[in-house]
Amino acid sequence: MDKKITFPEGSGAKYKHMKKLVLNLVLMFAVITLTYSQGQFENCIYCGENELGKTSSAIGDGNQNLGDISLTIGSNNFIQKKLQTVSLLGNENIAILSKKGSFSIALGTNNTIKTDYSYIFGKDNIVEGKYGVAIGYGNQVSGMVSVALGSWCKTYRSYGVAIGKGCESDSMSTAIGSHAAA
Repeated sequence: MDKKITFPEGSGAKYKHMKKLVLNLVLMFAVITLTYSQGQFENCIYCGENELGKTSSAIGDGNQNLGDISLTIGSNNFIQKKLQTVSLLGNENIAILSKKGSFSIALGTNNTIKTDYSYIFGKDNIVEGKYGVAIGYGNQVSGMVSVALGSWCKTYRSYGVAIGKGCESDSMSTAIGSHAAA
């Protein structure tokens, strides 16, 4: 059984962007694998003018990676001391607060992680709630296990979901649309 994946007419540009994204993700995971495969966990990768902790790696310029077993790629990213297994890719991303932000990922520009197990993809996002996810632009996740997807969305309490533009979600509620509130 021979199946082919076909794309609609005129979708060549989308396919090229997806191909670049997949290649960049493969490169990122290869770098992380190389970092963790080193038996002594010493500055495994170092490129550019960066400040590193004992077991961290940085590629780019102006990164301060003071965390343990952490990786920064880009410029002016900051991982605070005592944070573990944090990856920051892009420009001016921050993982802060003592013993918070561990096991987190920020991909984009000017994002801030303030708690453990946080995930940010986009620009100008803030995640303060554990297991929080922010995808898009200008989102703020304050509740635990909450998601903000879109632009300028906010989740205030745990288990909230806000999707769209300017949406706000309270505890265990979902706001979807433009300037919706739940």
